[in-house]
Formats: sequence, structure tokens, C-alpha cells
Amino acid sequence: MYIAFYPQEATFLFERNIKLESKETLFSQIPAMVRHLYFPKKRIKLLIGLLLAWPVYFLASVFFIWPNKLAVQGLVILAFAIIGLVISIISHYFAVFSEIRRLKKLYNNLEWPIESYCAFFAEGFLIKADDMEGVFHWDDFMCIMANSTVLSFKFAPWHSKRQIF
Repeated sequence: MYIAFYPQEATFLFERNIKLESKETLFSQIPAMVRHLYFPKKRIKLLIGLLLAWPVYFLASVFFIWPNKLAVQGLVILAFAIIGLVISIISHYFAVFSEIRRLKKLYNNLEWPIESYCAFFAEGFLIKADDMEGVFHWDDFMCIMANSTVLSFKFAPWHSKRQIF
């Protein structure tokens, strides 16, 4: 069994009890939180850069190196990169939509009101909830998002084979 650290020996910071009373309030917050957590910032910046580079490359190739075969190949490669990036962003949003549906289904099947306990340590945190219980080190996650009612996180892929009790 994997234990990231021992809470009895860790540096305690603070604890928090989270009680969710209203299913409707949580359901209205889930889409915004998931979109914020999984926003594809790097892909969108790359797409904007490629969309700006394509016309510049096109104009430069038309006025300076046209009808060079390399100029045409460069334009085709840039066009395919843009198309691939657009398809990647669209598939990302389909994955985000399915994650929103999965979370709503998960919370819909729980007994309301939902109560959770979190204790935060310098080494990581301990969580006890209806759908999860465990001790986690901060390095176990790619990202963590918390507000007054929700603690949301995404496990790092390099820690995916660890056992959680």
C-alpha cells in the first residue's frame, strides 16, 4: 500500500470541513471549475501563433521565393499543423464535456448533504469523503484547484500506478 507521508509525523498546517448542502449550486459550478482546470492555454497560444505565421509566410514566399517547391511545402505543412491543432482543441473540449458529465453523475449518485474532511500538511494533505479517502503528497498531482466548497485535483500520470487506500 502506498502512503505518501505519515500524518502523525507531518507538519500540520490547517484543516477544513466541507459540507455541500445544495446539489443545484454545485452542479452550476462544476462546468466553470472543470473548464478553468483544463483550459488548453498552450495549445491556444500555439494556434494563434500559427494563424499569425501562416499569412506572413505566405506573403514572404509569394514575393521573395515563389515558385520554389520548398515554399509550397512549407505552406502545406503550416496548414496541416493548423488543422491538426484545431482538431486537437475540439477533441479537448469533447473530453472536458465528458468530464463535466462524469462529475455530475458522480455527485448525483451520492447521498446529500455531502461532508468531507481535509487536513493540510507541509508534505501533502489527507482527505476523507464519500467518494475518496487517502493521504497524498503534493507531488502526486499535476494541478490542484480549491475554493470555499470544492477541492479538485488531477493526478500526475507518473503516479498513476500507486495504490490509494
